[in-house]
Formats: sequence, C-alpha cells, structure tokens
Amino acid sequence: MIISFLLYFLIALLPLGVILRIPLAVSDIHLYLQDLVVFFLSLILLFLHAGKKKKIPITKRIKLFALFVVIALLSLIVNIVNLLPNQIFTSSLYLVRIAVYFSVYLAVLSFEKKGKILDFLFLSGFISSVLGILQYFLYPNLANLVYLGFDPHQGRIFGAFLDPNFFGIIAVLTLILGNYQLHFKKRGGIFYLLAIFLIVFALVFSFSRSSYLAFFSAMICFLVLTKKFTPVLANILFFVFFLAFIPKTSGLESVNLVRTSTVNARVDNYLKGLALIKKQFLLGVGFNTLRYLKEDSLQSHEREKYYNNAGAGYDSSLIFLWATTGIFGLLAFLAFFGLSFFQKGSFKILVIPSSLAVFVHSLFINSLFFAPVLFWLFLIWGISDDS
Repeated sequence: MIISFLLYFLIALLPLGVILRIPLAVSDIHLYLQDLVVFFLSLILLFLHAGKKKKIPITKRIKLFALFVVIALLSLIVNIVNLLPNQIFTSSLYLVRIAVYFSVYLAVLSFEKKGKILDFLFLSGFISSVLGILQYFLYPNLANLVYLGFDPHQGRIFGAFLDPNFFGIIAVLTLILGNYQLHFKKRGGIFYLLAIFLIVFALVFSFSRSSYLAFFSAMICFLVLTKKFTPVLANILFFVFFLAFIPKTSGLESVNLVRTSTVNARVDNYLKGLALIKKQFLLGVGFNTLRYLKEDSLQSHEREKYYNNAGAGYDSSLIFLWATTGIFGLLAFLAFFGLSFFQKGSFKILVIPSSLAVFVHSLFINSLFFAPVLFWLFLIWGISDDS
C-alpha cells in the first residue's frame, strides 16, 4: 500500500518540475522534494526485500544497471587524487541519486493495475502542459531569475521545468503515452484526443528543436511498429497546424527556429568534450566531476552556464557519459538503455518510441540524466519488463 501511494505521489509531483527545490547550505547540491520521496521509497523497498516481504526479480536490466553504477563508481575512485574530498562527496551524490531513482523501476516490477498508473502518468504529463500554456501567457520569461543562472527563454513555454528543452521532452513522452493509451488500449476517448491536441500546442510553443526531432522520431517509430498511419498523421497535422501560428515578427532570437547561435555553441561544446575524451578514454575523469575541471576544455563562462542548474555535463548525454565514465561506462549504459529497443509484446509500442525519443533528444541536451525523464523511463520500463 505504501509503495503504491509513493508512486502515485511521485507522479502527482511531476507537473511541479524543478520548482520544489529545497534550500541547502551547500551551493553545489540541488535537492528537490521528489528526491526525498524517491529516497524514502528506496528505503522501504530495501526494508521489505531484507524482510523477504517483497521479492524483487533480478532482471537483465537490473544487472546492467548495477554494472554501470560499479563502473561509474570506479571512475570516481581512480580520479580521487585529482579531487578534493568535498568534490568527491558532491560528485558521488549524483550517482547515489540515479541509483535511488532506479528504485522506481524496482517498485513497479510486479505492480498491479498497470493501466491505472499509466492513465495517471498521462494525466500528470497533461497537467504539465496545461501549466506550461498558462505560463506562456502569464509568465512569458525568466528574466527575474537570470541572477540564479537561468536563461530568460523569452516567448517560449518552459513550464515548471524552467527550461523549454526539458519541458519539451516531457511533452513528447506524454504524447507517446497518450497515443498508446488512446489507440491501442482504447482508453480515454475524447479526453485523450483533446489532451493530445493541447500537448502538441505546448510542444510547438516550446520552440525546442531537439524536442521537435524527438517528436518526429517517435512518430516514425510509432508508424513502423504499428503500421497505423491515422494516429501518426493526426499528431503531425496538429503539429503543422500550430506551427503556422508561431509569431513571425517577434524579433526574438529565442523563438527563431533557424537560429544558428545555439548550433555553433553546441558544436563547440561537443568538440571540447571530444578533446577531453581523448585524454581520459578508458575510465573518464570521474562521474559528475566536470564542474571541478581546470582544463581548457571547459571555459569558465561555460561552466557557469551549464553547471549552475544542470548538474554538470556536456550538451550531449553520450559525450557526458564517455568523458566522465570512459568507454566502459558508456558501453555499459548503452547496453542498459538499449534493452528497451528489444521490448516484446504490446508494451513495445510505448517503450520503444519513448526510449528512442529520449535518446534522440539526449544527443543535443543532457536529458538522459534529468530526474523527471529518468523517473518516466524507469516507470514504464518497470511496468513493461514485468510483463
């Protein structure tokens, strides 16, 4: 009962994004209410498993995740001479955080009433989009939070995630789930259809090109897996319809879909990451230690931009993984993540497009390690792996 309550509570917290930050004396550590709830969930699972009241099946995904954690921990240990004790502690906390979030996967293995939890997850994602639409009209930029390290994101939907790219990938995941529930589980009817319509609006007005690519990748995957053209066409028509209403004369660089400034900055970011990879090819510089590097591969202003609110990483999740955990960590994580593309049964229509969307998105934004995305993936993976 308590596990079920905590899972639903975590889903209910999703629309609140990252605004539930708990103030800490340590500036390098960001703690959110969701983190505390997940930590409590992991403790309960540990207690129940130790008392043999809940048996957790050891799946292949669990084994591969454990392998990745061991390699990531090893990358920290071998680089311990290059870091101060407090830096090692702070970096290791993020690894602990990921491991704790994996308890969501463990909790939903053998979970009953999967349809209800997926319905509630969709509702939560839909509420995220509704809040984003309200934000677009009532709170159009983050100019008053620039001093905290946030970009203004003027004229874009960023919702409670305070970033249009992270908002965008949550919207895409919600669309995939909504289409799965509507067209293959025959749930929701008119509500799901209207909700999908509004979520596509929110996605378009995020002006997140990485999220657009994730959306189209998911729709193509959806079509290949299902051979059903109608739902895919409907989603794309919704997208094109709203695209026609994008302001053409606002003069804002942030809503210019052919802007090149961010592309150039991202390419430069990739090159710096690859340069660092060449220096630490096998085991990397230590998981989540990039903020402490004094290498030329990360200039000070870039450190400030990318690490104040995003943890510590390069734009690409794959480059971040390779640079911090080496080739062994990268391969272990890809094996863990790649299991999703071999999903069998009806859940493959949900799992494969969702995983592909996140993978595509993570090539441009370090979204693989964004806590709400991890939570979403661990939830649907746990439900599908049990099936």
